[in-house]
Amino acid sequence: MAIALDAINSGSTSSATSLTFSHTCAGNDRNLFVGVKTTTGVDVVTGITYNSVAMTRINAIQPGTGFIYLYYLLNPTTGTNNVIISTSSSVAIYGVSISYTGVKQSGIPDASSTNAIDPDIIVSASITTVADNCWTVTIGGLKDSSTAILSAGTGITSRQINSLVGVGDSNSAKTPPGLVSMSWNASGNTGLAILMASFAPAIGSASVSPSVSPSGSPSASVSASISPSASA
Repeated sequence: MAIALDAINSGSTSSATSLTFSHTCAGNDRNLFVGVKTTTGVDVVTGITYNSVAMTRINAIQPGTGFIYLYYLLNPTTGTNNVIISTSSSVAIYGVSISYTGVKQSGIPDASSTNAIDPDIIVSASITTVADNCWTVTIGGLKDSSTAILSAGTGITSRQINSLVGVGDSNSAKTPPGLVSMSWNASGNTGLAILMASFAPAIGSASVSPSVSPSGSPSASVSASISPSASA
């Protein structure tokens, strides 16, 4: 089964200990990613849930000041449910969510990478995919109070920009497995960071044909070649 984009959403708050916004998942073999930007120099995200189910952190990194994060959840509940990002102190929180169908339901991430630079107008990272036909998702982020505008660079199809954080992906499968490079751009010198993670497609059910077909008639015939040899 091939990977396909399912849905995207985002939300933000200027100062709180949690951010809630909705996301709608549909289809089969689902996976949900959530990217976050917080405006503090301390790692304050204590957890993210979707429909009250805890998500798993892949990575976090600082784009100069503040943190960006990438979380995932395999087999999220279908329908419209809440993403809730919780923090240990009151900060500005920017969130982006993106879901896919046709994703292998184990082994997330296939590979991952991070990079940060301050100041510059571009930040890049690379991974080497392991499984065949992987897609790569990426989160880009700017430092706190940056006046620059974030945009997707090389190798990224932009899916959502939410002020200081954005999400994008490769929009195609990598085959054969190998090097994938991506970059995020800023409109002026500032702190930037990038998170990358590849994920494999679901393994299709093999259709098994029996090698032996039952037959209602005998497969072997026996003919007698005996003729009487004795004469009276």
